[in-house]
Amino acid sequence: MSEQEQTLRERAWDEVLRPLFASPAPDRHVVLDDALAPAALDRLRSDLLGSWAWDYRSQPGYVLCLAPPESPILTTVADRLAEILSSYHPGIEVMERWAFLHQRPFEEFVHADIGSYVWTLWLTPERWDRSPGTSGISFFPLARPADMPNSREYTLKYFEEKSVPRGAYVPYRENRAFIFPASTFHSIGPCDFDASATDRMRCSVSIFLDDRGHWEAQRQLERSTRESVTHEF
Repeated sequence: MSEQEQTLRERAWDEVLRPLFASPAPDRHVVLDDALAPAALDRLRSDLLGSWAWDYRSQPGYVLCLAPPESPILTTVADRLAEILSSYHPGIEVMERWAFLHQRPFEEFVHADIGSYVWTLWLTPERWDRSPGTSGISFFPLARPADMPNSREYTLKYFEEKSVPRGAYVPYRENRAFIFPASTFHSIGPCDFDASATDRMRCSVSIFLDDRGHWEAQRQLERSTRESVTHEF
């Protein structure tokens, strides 16, 4: 069994990813249950929760952010995702990898990301989830315009002016991953996880994929507002 087969669960990718590439709808997405092999999930969770490199961020609450410096599992998953998506989006590669650990309950947080696609994985067992009706992710039929910086100064005002209805909702589940266009407006929360221990807090990891030219153009827009995608969580 190869290293890839021991990490990211393989699927009939052409069939699984068809909804993502067969339509231009901004809220298109695919859900990947049991995304990682059990041993890989346990190892990734251990790698992240045992790291001393977590950074404090203030929004939308006491959330820690981590750019995993050394996680063989995550590296293998990221490389395989880029390989799979390159069949549909030539030149796509992994641009950033981030993990998020919420230390307290938080209210609904609507935002968009940069890049072309985002793969997100939930790591905490759902038995610690006290808000199962709202702790997943909601997608809205609205995308951030290509010439708009991904900063709250612009995106929140744009979102509120559009008054778009809430679209699909994906409930929270341990080892559930999903892929969606990064510019799609989406929300998480309200969330309330048992925070009495680190391994009970809501933890997720996201991989941002794009082609280099598109990524650099969006980063340049972000630099003009001095905000980064990592401050949006």
